[in-house]
Amino acid sequence: MSRFLVVVVILVLLAADASEVRAVDDETTIRRIWDEYMLRGEGGSYLSGEHKQRRLTDSFSSARGSVALASLTARGISASDLRGIAWFGLAQGIGWSIAGGLLEQLPFDAGLLELYGRRVVYNRGGFLGFDTYHKDEDERYEFLLLHRSREGARATVLHTWVVQRGPGSVHGFLTYDPTTRTATVRADGPMPEFVASVKIPSLKPSD
Repeated sequence: MSRFLVVVVILVLLAADASEVRAVDDETTIRRIWDEYMLRGEGGSYLSGEHKQRRLTDSFSSARGSVALASLTARGISASDLRGIAWFGLAQGIGWSIAGGLLEQLPFDAGLLELYGRRVVYNRGGFLGFDTYHKDEDERYEFLLLHRSREGARATVLHTWVVQRGPGSVHGFLTYDPTTRTATVRADGPMPEFVASVKIPSLKPSD
């Protein structure tokens, strides 16, 4: 009987601990850090509470619209905190990660239109941090249309689109028709092709 009670107590404690995932930075914090790099027009890396130095020099154009490859360019951004734990530390690597970067940059009036793409994932962890995983509903892609008055100026977000997807690579592309002032964003990959258009009004400098 005593062994049975010990087992019951352990299971109760494990259940209580599993319901309290401990992580330092939530999605809102990770997103705010990522957004700040993007708005400043800089590449950046943030990992588990620290901003990391990056030495990437490849132009954003080398990614050819790939969201995954964009994170590896000079205008790429990655931000994550996977220090979350559960089950008394047996489950590790829990938390949010966002990675991507600048996909396209086009002249617009006296400034620039830019398309950023990013992959947003909630990682559910794994045994001692190995084989971390996420479910389909834990992953999404976001495409952000920005206006920047000039290279190096702080940008303004004009529109954001969220795209669900399946396993595989996702690409994003931007075109602009000055005669109709229409920007068109196209995303393709392991999902039905996504196309969205938005008219851009005359914009004042953002700085």
